[in-house]
Amino acid sequence: MIVVPLVFFCIIDAALSLGDIKKLRSIGIKTIIWFLATGAISATIGLILANIMERVKEYYTLLQADTSNNAADIITERYVRSLFRRNGFHRYADADGEFLACLLRVEPDGRFILKDQIGKERGYLFKEVQYML
Repeated sequence: MIVVPLVFFCIIDAALSLGDIKKLRSIGIKTIIWFLATGAISATIGLILANIMERVKEYYTLLQADTSNNAADIITERYVRSLFRRNGFHRYADADGEFLACLLRVEPDGRFILKDQIGKERGYLFKEVQYML
C-alpha cells in the first residue's frame, strides 16, 4: 500500500526536476509505448493460459462424468492426432544413438511406442527419446 504512492511521487519529482518540457514529452512517449507493449504481452499470456485452463477444465469434467472410460479414450485419441510426426518413419535419438522409427501408439502411462525399420518395438517415457530435425 505504501509503495504505489511512493513510486507515484518519485515519478512526479523526476518529471519536475527535468525542467525542459521537450524531455518530458520524449520520456512520456517512451513510457506510453512501454506500457502498451507490456500490457499487450501480459494480455496475450493471460489469454493463452485461459485457453489452456479451459481445455484442462473440459477434460477434467469429461473424465469426472464418465463411468465407462470412453472419455479417456477420446482424450487419448485427440492427443495422438495432435502429435508431431505421427505418420511415417522419422529420425529419433535415444541413449544408444540415432535411428529411424514410426510411432505406433501411446500407452496409458504416456510411454511412446516406436517401431524401428527392422520391426523392433521400443518404448520411451518423457525425455528418453528426442526428435532429430
